[in-house]
Amino acid sequence: MDEILLLNVDVSFAATSFALADLARHTTVQEKVRQEVDDALRGADPSSCLDLDKRLPYMEMILKESARMHPALALSLPERTVKPVTDIGGFQIPKGVRNMACLFVNKTILSTSFAF
Repeated sequence: MDEILLLNVDVSFAATSFALADLARHTTVQEKVRQEVDDALRGADPSSCLDLDKRLPYMEMILKESARMHPALALSLPERTVKPVTDIGGFQIPKGVRNMACLFVNKTILSTSFAF
């Protein structure tokens, strides 16, 4: 159970770090999301904003786009299968097949994969 908890913390940390790095590189996006948060919290007690996630659609898009560009779970996966046959949910994957998570960040497969 401890391993599952630690994996969750590690993946959450990686995802948050990537999202913050993306925002640091794209200052116009950073300003827009800052304005959205300011507008959502203006005049409200931040601790009482239970529906805040519904009022921050731009932030949600940023987090999803960052997760697409930097799939944190893929950091722990090999780029190619290495065993003669890998069984994933009943599907037999032969040795040398590319990890599908790599498709989203591989420029040769998706030419706009690094556009934020």
